[in-house]
Amino acid sequence: PVFTGLDGTPSYTEGGAAQILDANVTIGDVELDALNGGNGQYNGASLSLVRNGGANSQDIFSLVSGGNLTVAGGPDGGGTISAGGNIIANIANSGATGQLQINFVDNTTAPSRALVNEVMQAIRYSNNSNDPAANVQIDWTFSDGNSVNTQGTGSNPGTATGSVTVGITNVSDAPSLSATGGNPTFTEGGGAQDLFNTVTASAVEAADRISAMTLTVTNVSDGASEILSFDGSDVALTNGTSVNTATNGLTVNVSVAGSTATVSFTGAT
Repeated sequence: PVFTGLDGTPSYTEGGAAQILDANVTIGDVELDALNGGNGQYNGASLSLVRNGGANSQDIFSLVSGGNLTVAGGPDGGGTISAGGNIIANIANSGATGQLQINFVDNTTAPSRALVNEVMQAIRYSNNSNDPAANVQIDWTFSDGNSVNTQGTGSNPGTATGSVTVGITNVSDAPSLSATGGNPTFTEGGGAQDLFNTVTASAVEAADRISAMTLTVTNVSDGASEILSFDGSDVALTNGTSVNTATNGLTVNVSVAGSTATVSFTGAT
């Protein structure tokens, strides 16, 4: 088999709609195209798509109904592609592993060359990562299903290979922060108590850093006697307090309005 026109240059934007990988790709096979009255008979042939270098669960492949095709399901759970009311291909159940395999079958309606081409042109791509790569190469492999030279001497099976590179536009995501309140008990004159546990902060994108953060403390009433231990330094909850922390040199500022203290830091890298 031989691919023609496998030269799509799709662009995908993080969080956006899935994009067609190649709207004009076609396949040709001398032996298979001669069957079915010259319309082609691709029963037993298959098509697989996977990221160059190995499957990646960030890659989401899909097909949608349209034209002569009716699609049910997809790679995650398996599915079918029908034409004329009959199944012409099965979508293999590859789970959420970032692969697509389509196996063409003849269930009264033959998977002709035209229908196979329509299937290939309907394949769409999206990416579920919050920090995707700028470019992803998707490798295509088409197998003619030849076995023990039933289609003539040569490779068993014969295959065609090619690729499409998807350009991906990364969208800046808001940072995330989660923490579980420890509900500690403080004893007068005792040691400081940890307020939170299982704290997780993420800038999401690998190239980003969390440079600043703000927290509030309510019911402040004891002035300088109320203290937060912050990055190796004590920070009194009084209006105008400014501390350069001992561990990482962060600048911590406190403002108090009524009984609410707002504590903010800057200078992280």
